[in-house]
Amino acid sequence: MPMAFVLINVEMDGGKEVLENLKRIEEVKEAYSLFGVYDVIAKVEAEDRQRIEEIIVWKIRKFDKVRQTITSWVHAGFNRDRKTILGNEKPGLHSRKAPQAKN
Repeated sequence: MPMAFVLINVEMDGGKEVLENLKRIEEVKEAYSLFGVYDVIAKVEAEDRQRIEEIIVWKIRKFDKVRQTITSWVHAGFNRDRKTILGNEKPGLHSRKAPQAKN
């Protein structure tokens, strides 16, 4: 399933409102308020890239407090909590489990 991280610049004191709006979009799986250049980051997953683009252009960018977005498309990675690896650019990469921490 395609996934993207959307970095969002918001107007002064708009972070909380943007987070609340993001909660209403089913394809936004996670969102966090940040300190730094960008104010909010959202993880978006959908059935295809076109749907993610539609969500960003016609929903996220339309929020009152949003100034700008930058989208980074995921092509590979892992999630320690889910113990899965995304992407299959290298043979066998998608079938390996994430390494377990040693105590």
